[in-house]
Amino acid sequence: MEYRINRRTGDKISVIGFGASSLHEVSEKEAIETLKEAYKNGINYYDLASSDGKIFKYYGKAFEDVRENIMYQIHFGANFGGLAALLSMINSCSNCVSVVNINNGYGAGYIANQINKLVIK
Repeated sequence: MEYRINRRTGDKISVIGFGASSLHEVSEKEAIETLKEAYKNGINYYDLASSDGKIFKYYGKAFEDVRENIMYQIHFGANFGGLAALLSMINSCSNCVSVVNINNGYGAGYIANQINKLVIK
């Protein structure tokens, strides 16, 4: 697997990521086995976008022993006049997590550009 290095954190990030949008359609056992197989093959970047929140526990179970080696991207959306999204963004703040509202394409592009600037090829 080829990796890029984040210059700010030193993290190695796989150039191939794993998208999870359909992972909720299989059994928990199959989902966990699939995630472990992806990790075994060098993938450490996972996109948790899904229509079903139950996939989050699959990731927890699959990666409980290697969590420090995993990079997650998480999507969310809510309404309530923007309050729910704002609170989610504030509560999601932590190292290596960038939060952008689902309707903010410009902001997402800006964050992607900033990440690219941190990566050493």
